[in-house]
Amino acid sequence: SYEIFCFQRWIVLRNFVKTHKIEGSFFYFDSDVLIFSNIQEIISTFKLDDFDLTVSHEESPHCLFFHDLQILQKFIDYLFKLYTEEKLLQKLVEHYENRKNDGTLQTLGGVSDMTAFYNFSKCSDTNVLDITKIIVDKKACDHNVNVSDGYKINEVLNMKKIKFLHEADDLVPYCIEEKSNELIRFLLIHFLVLSPK
Repeated sequence: SYEIFCFQRWIVLRNFVKTHKIEGSFFYFDSDVLIFSNIQEIISTFKLDDFDLTVSHEESPHCLFFHDLQILQKFIDYLFKLYTEEKLLQKLVEHYENRKNDGTLQTLGGVSDMTAFYNFSKCSDTNVLDITKIIVDKKACDHNVNVSDGYKINEVLNMKKIKFLHEADDLVPYCIEEKSNELIRFLLIHFLVLSPK
């Protein structure tokens, strides 16, 4: 039931955009994402107008830029093809079986809309930017606060390691990039649910 909701949200979003006659580009953010920037700054910093879609770490949809409604519709059409075209359905079955056999099913999950985004970005002619894997002008977007991703981490309450966040005078969070030892301004942070070790 949870994964059905994850799939259905893209149809709900499409209906919302159509109903409210939203033209041009738009963003979708998960509810556990905090935004520390004007949206236009994110668009201009990463030159998003040159792309159709953004993802995080090749599959996560927690901070999605859609160039227009047509791209969202293209993804929704692909979702339906995943379950109606035998070749694509077989890829989902193989993905699930691989996770089951290598022991990652419990930690990484089976088939989800993230699987769909990964496959869609790899096998379609859509121009996709992995927005959380790049730094532009010492600015970045976070994939997951619980994972280092090349930034220094800190232990919180002896429970969980998260990125070590610094707050400057502008009340915006910064993280230290390990490679350069420089402060990188985070335009958004994904606060994936914290759980004990």
